[in-house]
Amino acid sequence: MSSSSAAAATTPDLLSSLLHKPLRITLTDGRYIIGRLYCIDDKKNIILRNAVERREKETTPLRNIGMVMVPGKDAVKIEGLKKDLSQ
Repeated sequence: MSSSSAAAATTPDLLSSLLHKPLRITLTDGRYIIGRLYCIDDKKNIILRNAVERREKETTPLRNIGMVMVPGKDAVKIEGLKKDLSQ
C-alpha cells in the first residue's frame, strides 16, 4: 500500500472523528469562521453549523452566521478547537 493510498484510507476516519466538533477555518481574505463541522461535500466544501465570523483584527466583534458553506478552495488553514466556540 502506497503512502497516498494509506492517507486516503484514513481520511474518512479523520473526518468522522471531526464531525460535530468545533473548527476554526482561516480564509484567504484573512477572516476566520468558527463552527461545528456538519459535513463536507464531494466538491470539498465545508459546511459548519452554529458558526460565527471574525475579521482579521481580534478586536472586531463576532458575527453570528448560523449555518455556512465554506468553499474548500478558500480555506487556508483548518484547526480543531479543544474548547467550545468562544475561542
